[in-house]
Amino acid sequence: MYEVSNRKCFGGPYKVPITQFNRQTWWPPKWIECDCGEHAEHIFYRKKGNPYPTKRWHCDTCHREYQIIEYTTNFILLENDSVKQANKN
Repeated sequence: MYEVSNRKCFGGPYKVPITQFNRQTWWPPKWIECDCGEHAEHIFYRKKGNPYPTKRWHCDTCHREYQIIEYTTNFILLENDSVKQANKN
């Protein structure tokens, strides 16, 4: 079957798996599957009370961040200080 992304993606309030058939409805995804097995949530920031989406997803369990590659449907893991320190211990 056709792969939508390099990670499992989920959209909507009920975490519907995104496939090739519903990608136009749910893209960009609200959640992606993290390496730890949990779901990383799409980050929004607020400016003057209005929410704006970013190109980043954050996992609350392991504190990893992912970023979507521009003009593709693939995600990369961003290395931040908290993940590096957790991996050292």
